[in-house]
Amino acid sequence: MRIGFCQYGPTRDLKHNLNTVERLLEGCQADLVVLPELAFSGYYFSHRHELDSTYDDDAHQTVLRRLTALAKRHAMTLVFGTIERNDDQRHNTTYVVDESGVLGTQRKITRTDNEGVFDPGDHLDVIDAGGVKLGIISCFDSWFPEAARVLMLKGAQLLCVPANFGGPWTKDVVKVRALENGVHAVLANRIGTEIIEGDAAEFRGESLVVNADGNVLIEASRESTLMSVDVDLSKNPKSSNVICRDLFGERAKFSRYVTYRTDT
Repeated sequence: MRIGFCQYGPTRDLKHNLNTVERLLEGCQADLVVLPELAFSGYYFSHRHELDSTYDDDAHQTVLRRLTALAKRHAMTLVFGTIERNDDQRHNTTYVVDESGVLGTQRKITRTDNEGVFDPGDHLDVIDAGGVKLGIISCFDSWFPEAARVLMLKGAQLLCVPANFGGPWTKDVVKVRALENGVHAVLANRIGTEIIEGDAAEFRGESLVVNADGNVLIEASRESTLMSVDVDLSKNPKSSNVICRDLFGERAKFSRYVTYRTDT
C-alpha cells in the first residue's frame, strides 16, 4: 500500500487549517495519510476555558465531516490528531477515518508538563483500517517503549505517530520503535512556532516513513508538504532480520522480567 504524511503548521484558525490540509491532499494517490497531533487547533492551551473557546463542539463536528469527505474524495484513510470533547473531559485524541466515517480513536495516554488541560487516555487499541492493523502512539507516547510493544503484540502492522515534536532527537525515537518491534512507522510532525509560557517553541517538522528495519524511506524538511511511499506490510511484524532468524524467540527471553497485558 502507499502511505504518507501531511506536514504543516496548525494555527488557532480552524478554516485555515482545513483549507491547508485540503490543498496539500490535492492530487494525492496514497492509501493512508497521517496528519500531525492537534492538527486543527494548535498545541498549547494554558487553561481549559481557552481550549473550549478555541475548539467547541461545532468545530469538532466540522473537522469530522470535512475529513470524512476528504477521505471519500481521495479514496484513502486519514489519521489525524484533534481535541475530543467528552462531557467534562478533554482528550488529545487521534482519529482514523475513511469514507464511511470514524473507524477508531486513540486517546493520548501520557502528558508533558505543558498538557495539563487534557485528560489522559487509559487504553491501547489496534484499529482496523481496511484490513491493515494500525497502532497509534501520539507524540510523547512514543517515548515509552511499552506503548509500541503492546500495540505490536496486539497485531499492529503500522505505527502511526501524529506529533508536535521540537527536540532534535525526537524523530530518532520513532526509528527505534520501528526497529525494536519489526513494524513500519509513519511520523507526521508539525512545523511552525507557538508561544508556550512566554517562550517561543519551534516545531521541527522532518516527518518521515520508516521501514521495519528502522531505515528511513522518505523524510521531509521543515516546509509544508505531503509525501508518500509504497510499502509492503504483509510481513509485519517481522520475525527476523539480517542478524537474527528468530527475533520473537530471542525477545521471549526477557519475559521473566516483564509481562505486557494486551486485554485492555
